[in-house]
Amino acid sequence: MKIVGSLSSSYLSLWEIWRQGFVPGGDALEMLAWDTVAAKKLQESDISFSLEPITDQAKNRSQIWKGRFAFIQQRLATWGEVVHTDLDAFWLRDPLAVLPSIDADLVITKDRGIPKSNVIRWGFSLCCGFFSARSGRGTTRLFLRWQEALDALKDDQRALNALLLRQQVAWHRVEFPELGIGHRTEFTLDGVTVRVIALPLMTFSRTLPFCQRGMGIVAHSWFDRERFSAYLWLHRRILERFGRLDPWSPDVLVAPVFANYPWLCDHDRSLFWALQQIPDEWEHAEALVLLGAIWEKVQEVAEARTCYQKLLSFPEEKIENGWLLPLLRFAWRTGDRSLGITLLRRIKWSEMWWERGAKGLLRGFARLALDRYFTQ
Repeated sequence: MKIVGSLSSSYLSLWEIWRQGFVPGGDALEMLAWDTVAAKKLQESDISFSLEPITDQAKNRSQIWKGRFAFIQQRLATWGEVVHTDLDAFWLRDPLAVLPSIDADLVITKDRGIPKSNVIRWGFSLCCGFFSARSGRGTTRLFLRWQEALDALKDDQRALNALLLRQQVAWHRVEFPELGIGHRTEFTLDGVTVRVIALPLMTFSRTLPFCQRGMGIVAHSWFDRERFSAYLWLHRRILERFGRLDPWSPDVLVAPVFANYPWLCDHDRSLFWALQQIPDEWEHAEALVLLGAIWEKVQEVAEARTCYQKLLSFPEEKIENGWLLPLLRFAWRTGDRSLGITLLRRIKWSEMWWERGAKGLLRGFARLALDRYFTQ
C-alpha cells in the first residue's frame, strides 16, 4: 500500500521525530509540501513530494484540509489504495501488516475529542489523522459526499463525522484478533453500499507512544498546543535514549509518587514515567512545563508552584509564550498575585500572540470568575 502525508515548515521538528520512529512499510511514501522550506527538506531526504504553497497557513487551515483531501483523492485514483498519516501519528509497528486484511471502503482511527456531537451519540468520533481507503463504488460515493461536506464545513474531520451522523449510521462492535475491539458500519449513500471500519483504540490510539505498554501499532499523540514544543522535546529525548518511541516498563503502572492518586489517568502516569527516564530532566524548561501540569492535576499546589518558579528562573529566550498561559491560569486559580504580575511582565505582547493566545486566556479567566461567583 502507498502512504501519503503532508508537511509545512512549522512541523520540521515533528517530521524528524516521525521519520526516526517510523516503522517502514508499503511501497512508497509521498508527501504534500505546503511551502518551499518543507519541499527543500523533503528533497534533501529523498522523499517524493508535491508542492502546494499556502501563505499564512495558520489563518488558512481550511485550504490545508481541502488541499490534503484533494491530494489523497488523486493518489487513491492513481494507486487504487492509499494510507494517509499525520506526522503526530507515530508508527510503532507496521500497520500495513494488518490493514490489507480488513475488508472495508474506509478503515479509520477513532477519537474522543471532536466533534462532540458524534462522541455523545456513538461514544467516539472518527479521526482523519490516520486512515486507509481502497477504490470501489462505495469509496467513490463516500468521497464525493465527503467532499461536499468539506466544502460546507471547511474541516475534513468535522465533515466526515457530520456526514455519517446525518446518515444515522449504526455501529456494531467487532473483535480483531490481537488488535482489540473496533466498530463497523454499513450504510447506503445514493443507492450505493458503503462500509466503514473504526479501528480499536487499544492499538490505534490517541495517546502518547510511551503510554502504549508495548501493544500499540499507531499512536496518534494528542499534543496540548500550549506545550507543543515541550512534548516534542520529550519525544526526541525518549527516542535518543531508547531508539524507539514506545519503551515500556512496569514502573509506569506503579509510580510510587502517585500512589495516593489512583484516579490519575494513564496518560499522566506515563508522562511522569517518561520524564523520569531522562537523567537530567529537571534541568530543562520543557520538562518543568510538563511536570508542573501533572502536579496541578493531582492538586499538589506547592509542587506545581516550585516547578513554575524554577521555570521562570530560565532566561527569557528559553521560555515560550505559550508556556506562560497555563502558569497564568495557575496564578489565578491559587490567588498568587505576585506570580501573576511576574508572568504578565514576562509575556511578549506581539500582535500575533494577542490574537492567538491572549483572547483564549481572557475567555479562561471569564470562566474561572463565573465558577467562583456561583460556588461562593
